[in-house]
Amino acid sequence: MRSRLCLFGWGSAVAAAACASSPATLPEASAGAAAITSGAGGASPNGGGKSDTGGSKSDTGGSKSDTGGSQSDTSGGKGDTGGSQNDTGGSKSDIGGSSGAGGGGTSNGGSKSSGGAGGSGGTSGSAGAISYSTTFDLTESPISENGAWKHVGVDWTLVNTSAGNAYGTQQGTGAYDDSYAYLSGFPPDQSASAVVRKDPAFATTSTREIEILLRWSDSAHDAHGYECNLAHDGAYAEIVRWNGALSSYTYVSGQGSGRSNAGVHDGDVFSAEIRGNIITTRLNGVTLNTADVSAIGGAVWKTGNPGIGFWKGGGASFAGDYGFKSYVATAITP
Repeated sequence: MRSRLCLFGWGSAVAAAACASSPATLPEASAGAAAITSGAGGASPNGGGKSDTGGSKSDTGGSKSDTGGSQSDTSGGKGDTGGSQNDTGGSKSDIGGSSGAGGGGTSNGGSKSSGGAGGSGGTSGSAGAISYSTTFDLTESPISENGAWKHVGVDWTLVNTSAGNAYGTQQGTGAYDDSYAYLSGFPPDQSASAVVRKDPAFATTSTREIEILLRWSDSAHDAHGYECNLAHDGAYAEIVRWNGALSSYTYVSGQGSGRSNAGVHDGDVFSAEIRGNIITTRLNGVTLNTADVSAIGGAVWKTGNPGIGFWKGGGASFAGDYGFKSYVATAITP
């Protein structure tokens, strides 16, 4: 696992280059250790969303609905009735590491420095942004990376890592106990980008999502924030508000909205960002979806942190068949 959290001032803009990168410009993960630094200075194969037969997060046609708020294997509607990690971790990373003007260093247990730490390709900044990057090189159940990742909610499943791959542990019974983990210490405006892992043996009859989370927070029985998902076949890329309670969520974008006409492939780069109330998602730099989180009524989450998530709707599967190879999160500053 190679990871790095870089803290600078909040005085300058941060280019969200990672969010618009293509596989050719965002290097793939390579082996390494963990480090943290701070510097001074739509739908299913048949057309719906999250469904095997045209609905949303359901095995038999259910939909993520704004009313009902219950999970079901036959009509399931995540309804609208419900509503960071420690600065220790990472080392050199091929995507999103940083270099400081002086001091710093790397170590297996992570290092913190006022001068920054060198990375093999990554970002640099003077009065720049907070960032974290990882290539998931450790075998962990659940993911921790020296405490960098957090998951408190007991009603949802965990994220594991092995062999440079992060993946969910959900059983795929049609429930909405998505696997997730998230970071800490980020401002409200944030971006994240991840390299897709899609195994050649992936079962095409399966239903899977990878998710980038924004403004995420949780407690024992509450998980809320914004889920930006991408179906395994590119059929949808929805933006969804989690309201807090298990199975309670609301579409921010339309159900089954967003689409990658080119499909989704191993090595693609999936990214998402939130600026003010606007979320935008992209695949290989091409916009998939854009939505205003304040336009749907109800809660508007103002704070929280970036993270990762996974959902399994059904079908044959094995650990890591659809996940992330690497990940970088960056603060967006004024």
